[in-house]
Amino acid sequence: MSNVDSVLKALYGMFETYNQAVWPMHIVTYIIGILSLILAIKKTKHSDRIIPALLCFLWMWSGIAFSIIFFSRVNSIWNRLGFILIMQSLLFLMYGFGFKPPLSFKMRKDRYSIMGIVMIFYALLLYPLIGYLTGHGYPGYPIFGTAPFPVCIFTFGMLLCTDKRVTTPLLIIPLFWSVSGIINMTIYRVYADIGAFIFGIAGFIIILYRDKQRESQKLIL
Repeated sequence: MSNVDSVLKALYGMFETYNQAVWPMHIVTYIIGILSLILAIKKTKHSDRIIPALLCFLWMWSGIAFSIIFFSRVNSIWNRLGFILIMQSLLFLMYGFGFKPPLSFKMRKDRYSIMGIVMIFYALLLYPLIGYLTGHGYPGYPIFGTAPFPVCIFTFGMLLCTDKRVTTPLLIIPLFWSVSGIINMTIYRVYADIGAFIFGIAGFIIILYRDKQRESQKLIL
């Protein structure tokens, strides 16, 4: 067995150990994902607080449980990456509960929301399906909600389902994480992370473009 094969075997073995250890958290995180989408489609007076709180939880879980507690055993760099994920979690908490501009989630009948739904669908369903089709089904594969890359894709999807400007600081860490998805795909053969790479860059650019267009339309009006 080559060194690369040994590393890959250890990595996927760690995914298996992790997923079995945190079960049934996967059910909880999928409920969180579906609830977030419902609250964006059927907006309530509490949607703009609940959705950021749910996103905060997903990023915090990825930072603490996935990165610091489990995957730092494979590579100590996950300790530092975990703190980056926790920072994103705290940003959602701050912009959901007081920082301006506040987040405002509302599904519109426009191309941006459609793109957001595509990303959400990918994170929830296609991401684990790609793992299964490439020979790494559950539990030996990252799953939505308990692993950072599908959470990152889901986050861009949700931010495309907003009806007010999304502040740039909320986009920086997800963009960084998305770009690193190309490493996961090429080195560690987590092929679903090509979605993180593509959707992350596209989501970042599209959100900035959308918000600029909306600001221009307000000025005209």
